[in-house]
Amino acid sequence: MSYPFFQFLPLMNRTLAGQNAQVKQTAAPTFPFCWRYFMKPLRLPYQTLSPEAYQGLTLTKKALDQSSLGKPLIELIYLRVSQMNGCAFCLEMHAASLRAAGVPDKKLDGLAGWRVSPSFSERERSALAWAESLVNVAQSHASDTDFEQLNLHFNDQEISDLSFAIALMSAFNRLAIGMRQ
Repeated sequence: MSYPFFQFLPLMNRTLAGQNAQVKQTAAPTFPFCWRYFMKPLRLPYQTLSPEAYQGLTLTKKALDQSSLGKPLIELIYLRVSQMNGCAFCLEMHAASLRAAGVPDKKLDGLAGWRVSPSFSERERSALAWAESLVNVAQSHASDTDFEQLNLHFNDQEISDLSFAIALMSAFNRLAIGMRQ
């Protein structure tokens, strides 16, 4: 489940203005007063400027949603990759999706420390290690140790799907950060 960024603006306006404030609905979203100083506007509407490329990314996401990996694991990987890449937009979206799916807050709160948290299964740990290895590929060189751990918990297609999920989220993170989404 994904949440378009602009759907949150009326809620943010209402929260910043007070509980009983009336929010004027317009075709184009307006930013709350304080956002003008702290958040830069979208640099380029990349979704409409490069629609075929963007469609390729969204089709990949739809294919991964059908993967035997399962949506909760894929969303957990998306969240961890977004943490590592520092994408606030994606962090909020994927944390909300996991919470809506019933993933406990304790697990989400411990994600950055997954190596020492008891909340993660061995399968999840091997997927998270692979995610970190690929996100940090310049340092890790996608180590054989991390890859061998995957073979204990995933079949070849699942490893391929997991690798695509990591690459896809890294691409979305870079677009969202680079274009100031």
